[in-house]
Amino acid sequence: SCVGSTGKVFGLDLSARMLGVAKEKLQKLRLSNVNCLQGDGLHLPFANNSFDAIFMSFTLELLPEAEIPIVLRECRRVLRDGGRLGVASLLQKEIPNWMERLYVWAHHRYPSAIDCRPIPIQDMASQAGIENSQLQEISMWGLAVGILAARTSKTNDK
Repeated sequence: SCVGSTGKVFGLDLSARMLGVAKEKLQKLRLSNVNCLQGDGLHLPFANNSFDAIFMSFTLELLPEAEIPIVLRECRRVLRDGGRLGVASLLQKEIPNWMERLYVWAHHRYPSAIDCRPIPIQDMASQAGIENSQLQEISMWGLAVGILAARTSKTNDK
């Protein structure tokens, strides 16, 4: 309903299995304006300036650190001028609390079970050329979660 009767929603995932899960849920909800595509965030299969908004939830933490700014630049590329970007991620703190230290230890010790880790999302967004972002911090099980909201501006592109 947020996109109206003519709007479209695209879901993108690298995993065919996860796309299957999403498609099953969408069928149960009888949503017909959602398209699920298999693809890589490093090379989004969309034209420049083709989206009004992009949202990612607990996705970037799964990627190698060097790839995160690339994915964010790709998001910026496909967003229209004034487009909105929303990202929810585990937030790496400058001074981690005991829970973050324990979580990072567990991630290094058991990476297949604990496959994501806290990241400095606002710094990474800046590296990708996403400026004027706002970060709200909440807590989930003692871990900091960052909710990043940004609007793109193509007029300031370099």
